[in-house]
Amino acid sequence: MKKIIIVLFVISFIFPKSFLKIADNLSKKGKYAKAEQFYKKALKNKSNNKTVIFYNLGNLYYKWGKMGRAISYYEKCIDNAPSFKVPYLNIGRIYYKYGKYYQALQYFDKYYQVNDKDVETLLLLGDVLLELKIYSQADQFYKKAQELSPTKVDSYLAAASLFNDIKNESAAIYELEKSIGKITNELLILHDKSYYQIQLGKYNDASITYSEILNRGFDLSTNDIIFYNLQLADCLREMGYTNSYLDKIKNVVMEYPKNQNSISLLSSVFEQLNRKEEKVEFFTELYPKNKVASYRTISKMAWEAYDSNNKAVMKKLIEFYKENNISSNLKDLIQKRLKES
Repeated sequence: MKKIIIVLFVISFIFPKSFLKIADNLSKKGKYAKAEQFYKKALKNKSNNKTVIFYNLGNLYYKWGKMGRAISYYEKCIDNAPSFKVPYLNIGRIYYKYGKYYQALQYFDKYYQVNDKDVETLLLLGDVLLELKIYSQADQFYKKAQELSPTKVDSYLAAASLFNDIKNESAAIYELEKSIGKITNELLILHDKSYYQIQLGKYNDASITYSEILNRGFDLSTNDIIFYNLQLADCLREMGYTNSYLDKIKNVVMEYPKNQNSISLLSSVFEQLNRKEEKVEFFTELYPKNKVASYRTISKMAWEAYDSNNKAVMKKLIEFYKENNISSNLKDLIQKRLKES
């Protein structure tokens, strides 16, 4: 019996001092309801730092999605320790998240007044001012962030977003160019740069950017490679290089013969350019790589050629049928038509 009493005494003696640590561990594991209980118990222990508990409770409710309670405990934290300003930043983030930009601005500014060299705060102030369309002040905060941390790419991307918002694509490109070389993976920068170049109608510059993306050795997925090649093709079309435009799409289809989107695009481009014989030649060449898509296109062309009595195309189609040992009623009709003529 004595043993049990001693154990219980030791547990009751240790637990009040351990409530805070237990609560922190539970919060990290996402067990918010249990963590809340232990934080509340920790508050009853006068030896614990209330400022820390209020702040941790604010963080807990933030992660839990209970923003009203989070703000309440951040404010209790401020009241308990007015010199501790970090809660201002967190309250500002909550208001920003829910689109209450003026309130967010007030709280970000309160933190900024005591720490005007914190780059994250400068970016937050710039972002909220951007949302409020107070562009000149937003630009000032982004520039200050760039000065304090020249290698932090976020400030350049934010500034580019600002200039895009006010339809100044040239300035947006300039901001993106300043960020190049400051991060290991520059794909995002180059992607955005190409977008602004297209917006400005600078198709030659955009084509160079797309070529750089494709040739820099980035870890691109197959879909990314197809996308950037087709974007490059569009630039060639806009610059009036019709043959190069068509050749680029043909190369993509040959390289990735299972991609239905590029096949459909190529088929429509052939039609737009009225290059029916070239279309037949291409899809008969593609046939071994993608029989289903090629045969579907070829069959459609065969009917069109038959209906329009396009002898040149029909002759090419007969060659295709013979080479691949394909029998069909359509083939017989075409042969009959050609003999009659």
